[in-house]
Amino acid sequence: INLGVTICLACAGVHRRLGTHLSKVRSLELDTRQWSATQLALMVALGNQRVNRCYYARPPPCDEAIDATSAPAAREAFLRAKYERRAFTARRGQPPPPPPYVLAAAAAADDAAAIIEAMALGAPL
Repeated sequence: INLGVTICLACAGVHRRLGTHLSKVRSLELDTRQWSATQLALMVALGNQRVNRCYYARPPPCDEAIDATSAPAAREAFLRAKYERRAFTARRGQPPPPPPYVLAAAAAADDAAAIIEAMALGAPL
């Protein structure tokens, strides 16, 4: 929910193992009473396409990507690369991450997309 994306059940387990500092997971069906208006607004404002433009800006070769038939170990390795190491962001091989004030400014402006982009680029939390 903190990334504003919808994921499949198989990926949800991996996201839970990533830790809440990277990814917070809620079920669309089981946790319906726990969805706040703010969380729903975040899901609408971000969504998979916008978040993937940040965290998946430079996709890996096709043989490294995952799909619905991927083995659990491959799925976990891929998602850890994507969210822990930020291996597929535009920053890969680029200058250092943005300074903390970039993230703070995005938060102060209540700009969810800019917050996700700063996080994906490695802004210190």
